[in-house]
Amino acid sequence: MEVFQASLRSTPQKAFKNKVSIELINKENYFVFQPLLPEVAGGSISAQNAVFSSKISHSDIKIRKAEVESIDRETQTVTIFQGVQRRPTHLQYDHLVIALGSDSDLSRTPGLQEHALTMKTLDDARKLRAHIIERLEHADITQLPEVKEGALTFTVIGGGFSGIETVGEIKDLIDRSLKYYPNIKASEIRVVLLEFADRVLNEMPASLAEYAVEKLKKRGVELQLSVGVSECTGTQLVTNYRRSHQYPDYHSNHRKLSFTSDKKISYCPRKWPNSCRSKP
Repeated sequence: MEVFQASLRSTPQKAFKNKVSIELINKENYFVFQPLLPEVAGGSISAQNAVFSSKISHSDIKIRKAEVESIDRETQTVTIFQGVQRRPTHLQYDHLVIALGSDSDLSRTPGLQEHALTMKTLDDARKLRAHIIERLEHADITQLPEVKEGALTFTVIGGGFSGIETVGEIKDLIDRSLKYYPNIKASEIRVVLLEFADRVLNEMPASLAEYAVEKLKKRGVELQLSVGVSECTGTQLVTNYRRSHQYPDYHSNHRKLSFTSDKKISYCPRKWPNSCRSKP
């Protein structure tokens, strides 16, 4: 949705008065309000409450559900694929705004690509919810203690807005669901939040971050700060603990970090990073 709004802001209001032809190309015919995705995953709201239709948002703009295949800057032509048969369509333009947004980057840590879940789309939220329920179902019937322990360990990477909201929704979903699983005790549930910095919510004042930490701890969330993730396997998350909390800001190119020995968190569910990259 942010990309959609940016595209609109880049268009002068007088363009609408002059009846200038404006088209927006998107692979979906709706836009997602991403801050609400954790609530969708946790079941606090339905998926329809986190989206709005692009067709009714701005009647002055023609919106195509299509994918961009290529851009020819010399001829000022965009080639798109749309429809069931995906036939190419060539669109002429006078001015072109490229606002593709970002995608989750799982390539920085070995194993994340294969074993991690992200939180960027409605499908991601649905997958996370289904995965949590699947783990509870598995833990309720298994006779192996080590399998049950792993199945009931849920790890979230990243203590920003998305991570804080997601870990809270996971805990709420599990707490509401336990009454349906008589073989699972509340004390067996482990919900972990990992953050590389020495505090969560770096974008917010320290007082608000401390308030969030206090609330999460009261709800039974385990917070681990100054923790990096070095590897992810199908059953374990390998973390590195920094010796010192003192380091230059995130924009420094000469940051020096010290790590202690690795520690492993056994788990069965997946987790998601808060890193991102520009869409290709």
